[in-house]
Amino acid sequence: MDDEISGAVRRTSTRSRKVATKMAAALASSDNRTQAALARLDALENDNGGVETVEINDDDEASLDDDEEAYIQKKQSMSMKRKTRQGKAREIARKNPRTFLELVNEANLDALPPHVPNYLRAAVGPPSITSRRNFCT
Repeated sequence: MDDEISGAVRRTSTRSRKVATKMAAALASSDNRTQAALARLDALENDNGGVETVEINDDDEASLDDDEEAYIQKKQSMSMKRKTRQGKAREIARKNPRTFLELVNEANLDALPPHVPNYLRAAVGPPSITSRRNFCT
């Protein structure tokens, strides 16, 4: 219903558009406009330089055409992308120092063979000779 009402009376802007004289001259002819549009399209196509061709061969039996190529765009640098909250949290977690327990868990020491000593299996008895301790008085 609002579309019918707004369609009857259309508002126009009272703001005057200022166009540079060279731009007005360039846009005066249709040839110049098409040439400018084509130049912008060429610049846009040439700007996409981060595309590289990668051949994907995940499964030879499932592949119907070996000549198929997939186009994968390179990741932009992190400074160029807008970071999400989750991305920021991951980056902060990666930069922060980790605790010793986290490092031991990441090392996956249980997977090592039993004859290899590691932090979890190391067993050392008390020293046989007590060392003399010098204390200040």
